[in-house]
Amino acid sequence: MNTITPVIVVTSPWKVPGPVIDLQAANTTSQTVNLMWTQPRTNWTCVKEYKVCWKDGSTAQTCVITDNTSYTITHLMAATNYSVRVGALNAVGELSALSDISTFTDTLPLGESIDISTPLAHHLEGLLDIRTPLGESIRYQHTT
Repeated sequence: MNTITPVIVVTSPWKVPGPVIDLQAANTTSQTVNLMWTQPRTNWTCVKEYKVCWKDGSTAQTCVITDNTSYTITHLMAATNYSVRVGALNAVGELSALSDISTFTDTLPLGESIDISTPLAHHLEGLLDIRTPLGESIRYQHTT
């Protein structure tokens, strides 16, 4: 006797968006990167928001969700290469294929220079402690 087993196929009413296109980094500084991209060509009507993730070679990945097609990453380290990935999310949180780029932050700008020489400098002894904008200490010891 042959038995027919019914097959039930459940399909989601939600479509997964395609990948974002034309991901770019612009106006990069020593601590920020401005990202911009274009919405997906495929299933773009189901995009609810975007997931932006970044990391350098030594830190854990950081991710944020935005509903814009641009995002500014802040609090980055100067002179560092970052891997950035952006994907589109639908209403139930399904993520598209990720678009990725690599971007390099600028070096720190040079601070104002100060001439610390005086006619008596060769007669003075002491320690000069200078703080950088990032709070690092540079020490210069002068002895005669």
